[in-house]
Amino acid sequence: MGSENKNGKVPLISKIAYGFGDVGCNFSWMFVSNFLMIFYTDVFGISMAAVSALMLFSRFWDAINDPIVGGLTDKTKSRWGRYRPWLLVAAPITAILLVMTFWARPDWPQNGKIIYMVITYCLLVLGYTCVNIPYGPCVVL
Repeated sequence: MGSENKNGKVPLISKIAYGFGDVGCNFSWMFVSNFLMIFYTDVFGISMAAVSALMLFSRFWDAINDPIVGGLTDKTKSRWGRYRPWLLVAAPITAILLVMTFWARPDWPQNGKIIYMVITYCLLVLGYTCVNIPYGPCVVL
């Protein structure tokens, strides 16, 4: 890597910068983990059964898309490398999806709420995967 010293070690400043880079993903995902179920049930008005089913389904969805995205990122060839294009495209899209996930209106019909919840949350999970999978191998600590 370009930030390595001659002895093959990564400088401390690079390690700190890498750590700070992951703060955004982790902060947003902790926000989702801590508040999304409360938002869906108490604000959006969706039943706990529907939210629970979504959370279960999304774990299977994540188990499918993680290796696919990992394979795609490993096969990416660009002048910016294998991973940087994924970060540049997926990060802003994931940020928009995060806002959309919490944007829903309580006065929508129940079926519309559930469809919106499933689509936005599953896309958010995919977006998070598209950012976090390529971010991991960017620097070897």
